[in-house]
Amino acid sequence: MEEHLRFAIAYWHTFTGTGGDPFGAPTKNFPWLVSSDPIQCAFDKMDAAFELSPRSGFLFIAFMITIS
Repeated sequence: MEEHLRFAIAYWHTFTGTGGDPFGAPTKNFPWLVSSDPIQCAFDKMDAAFELSPRSGFLFIAFMITIS
C-alpha cells in the first residue's frame, strides 16, 4: 500500500497555520514565526519543515501553488 498511498505533510497547514479561525484566536505558537523579519521567518520555517518532516516518518512535503 505504501506505493499507492504516499502520505505527505501539507507545508502551509503544518508549519504556517496558527490554529485561528473565525470563532477564535490562534492556538498554536511556533518558534519559527517569532522573528520580526519576514524573510528570516521564511528561512526558519523552511529549516523546521526539512528537519521535522523526515523525523516524523513523512517522505513527502505537499506544496500548493495558486496563480491568479
